Amino acid sequence: MRKIILLSLLFSGCIRNGVVIEKNEPLSSDDEYLHAYHQSTRTVKVYGDFETKYTMSVTYIDKEFQKALATRIKNLLMEDVPALTEAGGKAAFFVSLYGPEDRAMDINDPQLWNMILKVKDKEVRPSNIQRLGLKERWLSYFPAINKWTTEYLITFDAASGGGVELVKQEPMELKIANADAKVTLEWNR
Repeated sequence: MRKIILLSLLFSGCIRNGVVIEKNEPLSSDDEYLHAYHQSTRTVKVYGDFETKYTMSVTYIDKEFQKALATRIKNLLMEDVPALTEAGGKAAFFVSLYGPEDRAMDINDPQLWNMILKVKDKEVRPSNIQRLGLKERWLSYFPAINKWTTEYLITFDAASGGGVELVKQEPMELKIANADAKVTLEWNR
């Protein structure tokens, strides 16, 4: 990390007030975190009629990624700050979604979107789809976020018939469908 030391003198230069500014490591320079992020993230772009229908970045929140995220948060904020606690003990996915038509990008609307998590031969529907606010909170951790994306946390748990086995390192597929396309994202293959 680079340290920039600024010494400021007030008016006549007689009074000295030392200020130390330590810039945080930008996301693009955090190789350890980015490795975990790229291992856990799948990105898909769907095109139709020569235009982008939507772009989706999906990060599987497994234990390795949670550990890398916690380390990055601690490095930036100098404290253990809980993040994505809703994912604990569940299969969870952080989703950044962009599409030119906002009304069609609400993945919480079952009339527009459907999701199924397949682990082994078992298919499970989400127990919760939460639209995440405070985009600024997530910008330092998820590079796919920009001012046009909408972020969601999607969880699958025992209440939806999945059970604890969903959070183990089993091969899994997340199937996402809307009127434009059916997409299958795979992990642990």
